[in-house]
Amino acid sequence: MRAPLATLAFATLAFATVALAACSDATAAPASAAGPTFRLSAGPLPCNAGWDARSNGNKCAQRDFLVVAYPPTSADPKMSVTRYNGDHAGAPPAWTRRLDMAGDPVTVLAAKSAIVATVGKDTVELAALDAADGKVLARRSVPSAGAARVLLEAPRDSARAGTYLHVLAADGRGWTVTIDPATLALSAPRDIPARAIRTAMDRTAMPADGAAKAGAFEAGWDDADLVVRRAGGWTTVVIADERFRLQHVTLHAGNGRVYLTTHHAIASGAVAYAFDATTGKELWRRHLTGIGPVAHSKYYNKLSSFLDGDILVVQGVEAAGNYICTVSAADGAELACVDHLPASAVFDPPPAKVDTSPLPPEQPIGPTVSKQACVKSSAPRTSFAAVPGTGTTTGKRPKPITWIEGTLVFPSASCKPKLGGGIAGERVTLEVYDLSDRPGAPVCECTFEYRTATNKDSKVVSARVRGGVEIGKLDLRP
Repeated sequence: MRAPLATLAFATLAFATVALAACSDATAAPASAAGPTFRLSAGPLPCNAGWDARSNGNKCAQRDFLVVAYPPTSADPKMSVTRYNGDHAGAPPAWTRRLDMAGDPVTVLAAKSAIVATVGKDTVELAALDAADGKVLARRSVPSAGAARVLLEAPRDSARAGTYLHVLAADGRGWTVTIDPATLALSAPRDIPARAIRTAMDRTAMPADGAAKAGAFEAGWDDADLVVRRAGGWTTVVIADERFRLQHVTLHAGNGRVYLTTHHAIASGAVAYAFDATTGKELWRRHLTGIGPVAHSKYYNKLSSFLDGDILVVQGVEAAGNYICTVSAADGAELACVDHLPASAVFDPPPAKVDTSPLPPEQPIGPTVSKQACVKSSAPRTSFAAVPGTGTTTGKRPKPITWIEGTLVFPSASCKPKLGGGIAGERVTLEVYDLSDRPGAPVCECTFEYRTATNKDSKVVSARVRGGVEIGKLDLRP
């Protein structure tokens, strides 16, 4: 194993480390073709740290039990590893294993193993224990000149491959290697230069916006398409037919290429692209690891980026955390991602200035009323008529659309009814709301002339009074 490459020394944590159990269904972003991404957390990781289980001296969750590695003390020179059958230290213990390992441990659960790592003098010491009974499965001493800090990473989903050891050297260089959870066999080592491992955001980076320019190139929304183009030359569609238009962009030009980032303003994640500056051909795209997929409802996602020679640096500030990822400008290989930066190291990009408001739907979601009339009546009638119609949208890409239109007549107690409804599976519904779920005796006869959208699955249209009886039903099938 070569000595690790990586510019900042980190103090190791002198506390017991914990591997706890919980779950996540999210899947990882595509791995770099050049090998696993070097990952580092600049601050303590919380329990349940996203879509993977990682440990840098913290708790990490998986399943329904806890494995704690206690460092040696002056009173006890050996490390003690205990499994607790519960979600906290102090729950009923299942087993305890004492190990001849010095230093402050980190531990993670991977497949059926609990892996423990410590930093020694120019080595990283590893132990794999059977998570069920604590039996020592394997021990390994890995030469690691200048090692200052380690991070273990394992997928929460045992069906996904990839358990990794990430080592940061005191001079800022790093390396990452794949670990077999049972045997601790190592494979696919990868050195990462220090300039690719960023632990503080650059405040001069380009903030993402609804549109961006870089010399003769620009990116932004063209109707419902997100495009990148060269002035007076080529245009390449990056995202087609996205009427919500919630993607923001950054853009850089260099090395005969154009580099673009896109991210969703209210969802996690980001994507980086490279295009040939002469032809506009897409050369590569990379879904960034970032902080990993996040389950959320209300959310924000802000991004900035810059080009540093042959490295594209992407800085993300999300509701669930922050990160800096670096990507090889040559081939799109993700080099390193550092997350959980301290507040002093974070650049919070300003709000977007370019308006990218969503476009209106290609046709109204519910019924539209072209004419409405109510007249007093002591014997109001009820009738329902509908005829199908077809046409095309009027946007940049005309699309076929279908609808029904007709007349709906019904008794009303309020004489001020409203018409709603829409598509629900195979059914198209027209629902009259008479300003009450329990309308009184009708005193008016009201007429709606309406039009409402249908789709290829629509088979039946029905009209009813909310809280009352069905007015009519029509079969839309030929």
